[in-house]
Amino acid sequence: MLFAAGMVAYGTHEMEEFVVKGGHLEFFGMESKNEITRPWNVLVPKAELESGASELFTTLMKIKVNMFIFFMTRVR
Repeated sequence: MLFAAGMVAYGTHEMEEFVVKGGHLEFFGMESKNEITRPWNVLVPKAELESGASELFTTLMKIKVNMFIFFMTRVR
């Protein structure tokens, strides 16, 4: 599995290098290489939560707490 992950990473790097150095950015709808997204840029912290995000977080926390209490009361 480690070998496969390395090959995927290497292939992705080679493809990016081909697109950037070969001048094929326009084919993918980009104007500069700065528009290429990176996996580590996906989860950038936000200054404000979206409108429904706090409700979802609260609901998930309630579910986790209730599951914890349920399982702790069943274990003897």
